[in-house]
Amino acid sequence: MAESKAHMDFVRKIVSYIETSIPACDKALIQAELPEFYSRTPRVIGGYYPDVYHKNSRSIIIGEAKTDNDIETTHTEKQINCYIEEARCYDVERHIVLCSSVFSFAMLKNMILRKKRHKNLDDITFHILDVYAKQAIV
Repeated sequence: MAESKAHMDFVRKIVSYIETSIPACDKALIQAELPEFYSRTPRVIGGYYPDVYHKNSRSIIIGEAKTDNDIETTHTEKQINCYIEEARCYDVERHIVLCSSVFSFAMLKNMILRKKRHKNLDDITFHILDVYAKQAIV
């Protein structure tokens, strides 16, 4: 776990966001790539470890933090595609939560809007966050 402070702040924001949208009894099921969690998320998805993972009988939530220089890259494209395929393996509500800096929020949101426009992704809800207050659900 050799991530930057900014990256860890983004992951914490995702965890906090997820905690507000799930029942209190499910909070213990959240797995996150943070020092205060027992270990890294054990779920490997297409060769990638998501920063946050939560699965219960009603939903799957996959969270990924993106620093400013890691948004419009081939790595991120492949990673999100793998997370989409993973979410589609389950017949439950499907959510992918992405968090970036306040400066990269619009770029991340636009990337997801383009992806949704070009692919049939109506079965997955994307939550785009910045580390402070902005959020978009697409």
